Amino acid sequence: MSVRLVRRVASVALLTLVFGVGLSGQSTGAPDDRYEPSAAHPYGRPNPDAHAALEQFSFIVGRFECADRRRLSQDEWVDEDKIWLGRYYLNGHAIRDDTWRATGSTSNIRFYDPDAEEWVVTYFTSGGPATPPMWRGGQEGDLLTLRQPSTSPGGVEGTSRLTFSAITSDGFEWEGAFVVGEGTPQEFVYTFWTSDCHKAERS
Repeated sequence: MSVRLVRRVASVALLTLVFGVGLSGQSTGAPDDRYEPSAAHPYGRPNPDAHAALEQFSFIVGRFECADRRRLSQDEWVDEDKIWLGRYYLNGHAIRDDTWRATGSTSNIRFYDPDAEEWVVTYFTSGGPATPPMWRGGQEGDLLTLRQPSTSPGGVEGTSRLTFSAITSDGFEWEGAFVVGEGTPQEFVYTFWTSDCHKAERS
C-alpha cells in the first residue's frame, strides 16, 4: 500500500471518528422545514425542540400596525406609520421580525443563547452597516430588555437599551434609548425611538 493511500485512509477514518462522516455517503433524511412559514402557517410555528425561552418573544409573531416616533435632534421628532411583521425562523428555533416605514426598512433575528441564558438580537437596516450591531438581554419582570455598549456622538460612554413593555395579546410598546449611569441616582435616559404597536393580523 502506497504512502499516499495510507494517508488517504487515515484521513477518512479520522473524519469518520470526529465528525461522523461515513464512507457510504448515506443520507440523514429529507430536509426538515416543517416549522418554517408556509401557506398553512404563514408565520411559522415554534419547534417542539426549541428552548422554552422562545415563548418570551412569541408576542411579536404576527402583523402589527405601529405609530413610530424617531428623534431627529434634541427638539425635533418625526412621526411615521410602520408595519412590524414577526415570524418563526430557523425551522422554529428563533424569531425573525421585519419592519417597513416610508423612510426605510429593518430586519432582526432573535435567538436565545442557552449557555449565556440570554437573548441575542441582530439588527439589519436598509441603510447599512454591513456588519450589524448586536444586543443581548432578556426578561426583567414584565419587560423584555436588550442592551449593548454604546457611545454618543459627543463621545459619552453609555448603553443602547431597547425595551418592550405593555405586552398583551393585542400589541406592545417599544422604546430605544441611550442610557448613562443606568441603575444609579445619576441615571440619564435619552429616548431616541418609540413604537406603539397593535396587532392587525394574528399568528
